[in-house]
Amino acid sequence: MRLKRLAASVGASFEQFVNKVENHEAVAESVIRDVRAGAAKLKVQMGGVNAQSERLRERRDSLAEDAGRWRARAKRFATEDEDRALECLRRMKRAEAEQAQVVDQLAQYEALGEKLKDRLAAVEARLSDLQLKRTALSSRSARAQVMGASDQDPMSDVNAVFDRWEMAVIEDEYLDEVVGGESDALGRELDAAEEREQLKAALEELKTEDRS
Repeated sequence: MRLKRLAASVGASFEQFVNKVENHEAVAESVIRDVRAGAAKLKVQMGGVNAQSERLRERRDSLAEDAGRWRARAKRFATEDEDRALECLRRMKRAEAEQAQVVDQLAQYEALGEKLKDRLAAVEARLSDLQLKRTALSSRSARAQVMGASDQDPMSDVNAVFDRWEMAVIEDEYLDEVVGGESDALGRELDAAEEREQLKAALEELKTEDRS
């Protein structure tokens, strides 16, 4: 029964150790998962910013072409149709103004893209560092537990079982000695009483002899 309790205790201790390691690893994995999700979010944001930057570049180039085309038309109509030439210049100016706005927007998006790129690089580096630490700590924890278990005497609990058994036997032996000692005292007491009766009988015989 004791050995069964011992096995159950060892099993419970090992289960607690496993739960402890699993809890630490679960927390670490949760943190890594959050960082990984943050990296994914940054990638999506950066992808959107890059796509918008590309659209702005295309719009910038298209407006530049439009402005150049309206400029060429204004020159062509400058001598033969002033009103058309002026309208061409007006549209050229409009295209150039919109192009300037697009250039400003593009600069902002490109700056944002660079910032997101730097942040993503930092997060990915942090993610890699956390993954390495998780692996290293998991290995160290398992190794420490194994080494700690190897330092213990696997027979210590078994020896303790026999030690307690021996103590119980010695207690019984002491009890037997006490009972045996009590029996000897009673025997001595009875022997003394019987001897006294015998002596008294012998004394009466002597008295009888004297009277005769």
